[in-house]
Amino acid sequence: MAILRDKLSSTVPKCTTNTLTSMCETRWIENHNGLLKFKELLKPIVLALDDLSEDDNAETLSNARAFLRAIINGEFVIILLFVCKIFSYTLPLCKILQSPLCDLKAAIDHVERITECFTLMRKNIDSEFSKIFEMAQSIMTDLGGEIRIPRRSSLQTLRCNVDAETPESYFRISVVIPVLDDFNEQLSNRFIDHKEVLTSLSFLLPSICCQKNTTINVESLKIYETRIDLCLLEAEFELWKMYWSRKDEIDYPSCAVEALAECNEELFPNIFLLLKIYATLPVTTCTPERSFSTLRRLKTYLRNSCGQNRLSGLASMAVHRDINVSTNEVIDIFAQKNRRLDFIL
Repeated sequence: MAILRDKLSSTVPKCTTNTLTSMCETRWIENHNGLLKFKELLKPIVLALDDLSEDDNAETLSNARAFLRAIINGEFVIILLFVCKIFSYTLPLCKILQSPLCDLKAAIDHVERITECFTLMRKNIDSEFSKIFEMAQSIMTDLGGEIRIPRRSSLQTLRCNVDAETPESYFRISVVIPVLDDFNEQLSNRFIDHKEVLTSLSFLLPSICCQKNTTINVESLKIYETRIDLCLLEAEFELWKMYWSRKDEIDYPSCAVEALAECNEELFPNIFLLLKIYATLPVTTCTPERSFSTLRRLKTYLRNSCGQNRLSGLASMAVHRDINVSTNEVIDIFAQKNRRLDFIL
């Protein structure tokens, strides 16, 4: 790190970033920021690895040379620039998915917008990749390297053999297009497949159900037939529409959670249950993962003898920080219990 800081101060003294971020397996926001930092500090990193490649330690020398060969590579630089461009589209989605207030409809709507942008990018891939390739060429020239077409063999079966005349066309066909298609497909498979169930449940929102000729698709809700009465659902839906049609649109709930709070369980039992399902459909695992992250901070060596009740209470307070806990109420609860010593003198 000392060598990297020296290279930073000599090559990019005005740079505000002075450290690298390790890749995180769960938080894609950290990966996006890490890639941007790595791209910004690419030249100082190469210079630092170049100095380490002449180190007296054999292991340090070997690792530095291996990393140097991997970085000063046309394919590596092109993928780095292209992934940074893709992540710039998905960064707002990552922030939405990590929010505990995110619902499935908001996530799917944003994913659809992203996939439309990627589809448009795929149609104009020649012009889009031309800009990336020019930037990669400039970076490789600055690093003392050159973008070349890898060696091809007619008998090669484990590597992509693209018949291209220029490096730009080769990397566009063999690298960028497959990455973009796979990324777009993964987004669609992860979110768009839930759209059928989501569309059926979204008709329960007052802003949608009060539109003209709106009917609920009972067939698509058969997966919940063990929980709700499908025979009564259509009539109940008409009553639900009539209930909200007599109110101003300003008072309409904006999401399933607000609609659930306005729904009377005794009058609309099936609607209430479907709204509860709609509001609690899992989008990501961010919320339960917060408990594991919190547990790692609470269950330390010094607190290894902490009881289960105390640990659960501390974890709940750490995870749900938005809930205000009154100190006086806590004292009152403990003071009401029978204790050998007086809690309040």
